Amino acid sequence: MSVHRNRLGNVNNGFQGKFRRVLCVCSAGLLRSPTLAEILSQAPFNFNTRAVGIAKEFALIPIDIAHVAWADDIVVFNAEQFDAVNELLDCAEMNGFERANVHIFPVEDVYSFRDPQLVQILKELAEQKFN
Repeated sequence: MSVHRNRLGNVNNGFQGKFRRVLCVCSAGLLRSPTLAEILSQAPFNFNTRAVGIAKEFALIPIDIAHVAWADDIVVFNAEQFDAVNELLDCAEMNGFERANVHIFPVEDVYSFRDPQLVQILKELAEQKFN
């Protein structure tokens, strides 16, 4: 439990700067969310981003309370991910963290990492939501 507590204590590490923190969440954290995280980390957004997955059995970086406590905004791709994130946000709030804004980018899980069509779709959605 102390490791978890240490991670929560590091959520507001001042060396991260004042960049908007955006957590990108998909099923495994391998395709859509890291593609979006890369897009949002570059101009014109220049956000501090992370990518995680909700499927604990196969996500390389499974989402947990520290991720949602860290985020100013969270982007998910479907209702299942939205529900999973909201459960964790409830826990984060009970631990004194502010609730992040959650956005749904309705993009199906049919693209490869950095697929040009996926990149175009995500850029358009990001411009609509964050500009």
